[in-house]
Amino acid sequence: MGPTAGPLGRTIAGMAGTDAAAGWAPTAPSARRVPHSPQNFAPGGMVAPQDGHPTAIRDPHSEQNFAPARLAVPQDGQVTGGVGSTRAGAVWVRASVTVRGTAVEGLGRERRPSPPTPQPAGPTRATMRAMTETDPRLTALPTPPEHRLTLMCVHAHPDDETIGTGGAMAKAVRDGRRVVLITGTRGEQGEIVVPEMDTPDNHRRLGEIRMGELEAAMGVLGVTEWDNLGYRDSDMMGRPGNRDPRTWWQADLDEAVGRLVWFMRRYQPDVVTTYNAFGGYGHPDHIRVHQTAVPAFARSGDPAWYAEQLAPEHGGTGPSLEEGGLAPWTPKKLYEQAIPASVRTAMNERLAAAGQRSFWMPPEDATLEQLAEYEEFMAKALVPDEAITTWVDVTDVLPLKWAAIQKHVTQISQTNGFMAFGYEGWKEAWSREAYILRESLVSTTRHETDLFAGL
Repeated sequence: MGPTAGPLGRTIAGMAGTDAAAGWAPTAPSARRVPHSPQNFAPGGMVAPQDGHPTAIRDPHSEQNFAPARLAVPQDGQVTGGVGSTRAGAVWVRASVTVRGTAVEGLGRERRPSPPTPQPAGPTRATMRAMTETDPRLTALPTPPEHRLTLMCVHAHPDDETIGTGGAMAKAVRDGRRVVLITGTRGEQGEIVVPEMDTPDNHRRLGEIRMGELEAAMGVLGVTEWDNLGYRDSDMMGRPGNRDPRTWWQADLDEAVGRLVWFMRRYQPDVVTTYNAFGGYGHPDHIRVHQTAVPAFARSGDPAWYAEQLAPEHGGTGPSLEEGGLAPWTPKKLYEQAIPASVRTAMNERLAAAGQRSFWMPPEDATLEQLAEYEEFMAKALVPDEAITTWVDVTDVLPLKWAAIQKHVTQISQTNGFMAFGYEGWKEAWSREAYILRESLVSTTRHETDLFAGL
């Protein structure tokens, strides 16, 4: 069965829907990559090694969505083709000939408008493949003998990591996993919520202050490896700071993706977390996290991308392995972190009962135009509970997450909606973290409780 439409308009290879969907299974993760040059071929193509199984194309050029081609199942000696969308209206076209199990492919670009890509809210049973037993072709991707299972969390600013993934990070550390944090910026243009600290001098050096807060928070969570993509905080949409050429929002996207690919190849994560296409709440840097992490996940294992990072031993033009050159690395699972609608609704209700207004509510004197804007915003920001694929119980590490968030002093007010009800409130609302599995190269179940499930 061929690929079916998946979340965010991308194809999840090998997943077809039935009402009895028992699990997720990728299309032949052991399939070989087709050799190609950066000039003539689209990186990321995977070819199923047996006749009768489809060829799936991952499009590495779209900034927000990857729409692999819908391909006919190739018969022996038959030519089939597929199309994937790219930026600037370009379309990658691939032709495939399968002869006794060997796929021969060619690819070029055709300049024509790409059709809009649909954006479903999340995976449903209609996008899952019914599997009652493991397909013998679905074998795990090879892992180096000394490799330790690794979680990489990609975030926008210091404090985002603790709020969104602090529990999963602490839990992974406790379980002996390696955890790596990558932030895109240092949060230079954030607010300072402590009145006595809200001074011009502290704003001038806010990036340094917030990185110090990050280090303290990581000390609590037990994370010992973190790094930064090197961009300036992009402020909010429409503000002067958003037009600063040093910001992530103004950066060349391919360059940003390349920076994250370098970290992926260096740290070799098995699991990567990011945000959704709206960035959770529309912040430019949060949107950039998504736009950077999704293509980086696809390109990291492809030697045609950023060959200057790769050692000659792996077909690259960079230094040798001995001198610091890297090898391609393919992460296995990509997640989006999420705050489900039910959690935000419960927070709003509890704040209202305490006589406080939630920051997720419209102004009391909102005009009809403002209410319409609010409804449009919430439609993008709220994640339906049924879209959640993975609930991670972090009850046992919740004290660590609570202590870590306190380290982000300049950003977290004790009257903040996340903090207003103290630790007891946290136990009630934040004892689980929610994620949506967007890409997987290993077999897993529709409903998970562990980001490392299937590895």
